[in-house]
Amino acid sequence: MTVTVYRAPGASGKQPLVFLLPQFGSEIKDGWFASQAQYFTDAGYVVAVPQLTDLYQTERNIPVYDTRMHTDLVAATAPYAIEVLAALVALTGPDGPATAQHVVLGVGYGAIVAANYAALGPPSCEGLIMISAGFGGKKALRQDEDDMKDSVEAFGRLGQKVKIPSLWLNAASNRRISDKTANELFAAFHSGSPAATLHMLPDIERDGDALFSIATAPAAWQPDTGKFLASLRKQ
Repeated sequence: MTVTVYRAPGASGKQPLVFLLPQFGSEIKDGWFASQAQYFTDAGYVVAVPQLTDLYQTERNIPVYDTRMHTDLVAATAPYAIEVLAALVALTGPDGPATAQHVVLGVGYGAIVAANYAALGPPSCEGLIMISAGFGGKKALRQDEDDMKDSVEAFGRLGQKVKIPSLWLNAASNRRISDKTANELFAAFHSGSPAATLHMLPDIERDGDALFSIATAPAAWQPDTGKFLASLRKQ
């Protein structure tokens, strides 16, 4: 797996890690994640971002969410969660830039991978941040009644396995995940993971699904994220 690592200029020694799992359609090039990473590096973290084409595509070049190959999107993310675990071993090992203490952050489909990673119970994983988490079930992104039942049940199973604090952030006007869907998925997850918290954020520019990517969005996600990270450091 190709991983891009961001550190603050002049940083030396090991620092805690934020492992950032992007959404589909993101490519690590031209500094696309540099501004997001800077928020965390300024706060004293190392940031690691895997290359999506390495992590989320199969040898047949079909994205893992394609239901021609997978019907349970949560179960289908488990192999990628193991890939994240392997990358973290290298990043936090004797020659790596980060301490064992880390937070995993996922966006969109990356949030599902991040939750599956947290469900493995990895040592020294202190927290989980899920931004715009959700999907439509067996029929990919279309959300009918049967699909939602599958999705809710899948998130409930994940929640039963995630024992660390988690922060969910969803913005209004999301064309992929409605406020109702976000609340239903979170409620299912929270039933098994009481340390989870959902913050529904106001409408943002263009589309709430771009909460983590567009230029005007940091003011929306950073305050809650900063408070969450500070709470982890107090534990």
